[in-house]
Amino acid sequence: IGGLVGYNRFNSAIDFGFAFGVVAGHESVGGLVGENSGGFVYRSLASGAVIGVHTAANLPSRGIGGLVGKNRSWQAPLNYQALVVNSIAANFAVFGDESVGGFVGDNSGFVFQSYAANPVVPSTQANSELGSFVGSAGDPANIVSSYFNNSVGMGLVSDPTGVNGGEGRSTQELTTRNSPNTYVGWDFENTWIQASGSYPFFRDVPALW
Repeated sequence: IGGLVGYNRFNSAIDFGFAFGVVAGHESVGGLVGENSGGFVYRSLASGAVIGVHTAANLPSRGIGGLVGKNRSWQAPLNYQALVVNSIAANFAVFGDESVGGFVGDNSGFVFQSYAANPVVPSTQANSELGSFVGSAGDPANIVSSYFNNSVGMGLVSDPTGVNGGEGRSTQELTTRNSPNTYVGWDFENTWIQASGSYPFFRDVPALW
């Protein structure tokens, strides 16, 4: 279940995808995409709230993410890589039980040059698989030059190295152009623009309506 796309599969691409509002479901729930299964998400944004809900049998929600609920790569013989590049999760909150992340809930794909700026809220049934950027990560998860706001998040629960958990920065660091060790390698000439005191946003955004 996604704010824009429920299931993005096998080389399908989303470019300049925007989703605003509340998204709720039980499994693989994302602010933009429910499950990105070997697909490609580029220059996209989710803003609103993402809520994991229990089933009638009170089973816990799983794979709840601010942008993507489940980001899944496929290994041989299929060899489809799930890629999320230059994207933003800026929700009021991400709420759920298991594999809950500010950007991706359950990640076995790749995320490059993206950020999450939203709190992750554990439910009463929550376990340890919660993170400000990624809730849970599997092989071959890899996250590069991607950040979460550690002023509004829970603090990182998944992997503190930044390899598959993102890197925490303060609000000041994320809203200041040229902050040391932040937005490393990001293209502010062609892809991003950042006003003083603001988070980066997409340059040359197409008309939304």
